[in-house]
Amino acid sequence: MAGVGDIKRIGSLVDAIKQKYPELVMQYHRHITDGLAMPALLSAAQAGARIFDVQEDSLCALRTFAHTERAGLF
Repeated sequence: MAGVGDIKRIGSLVDAIKQKYPELVMQYHRHITDGLAMPALLSAAQAGARIFDVQEDSLCALRTFAHTERAGLF
């Protein structure tokens, strides 16, 4: 699934990037589909991410994707 990753892996990835590029302001995007968004967001924040882009599946259904509209689904 895009936007979803193991909590420990997210923290390690953000930390590795911040170690190499300490001045980088990092954004983390997360989907809530697996129910582990809050711990993953916390892990990313503790590792140095500063901007958080989250998506709530129950609020958007499939309506946010242009390809579903072009396909005539909505």
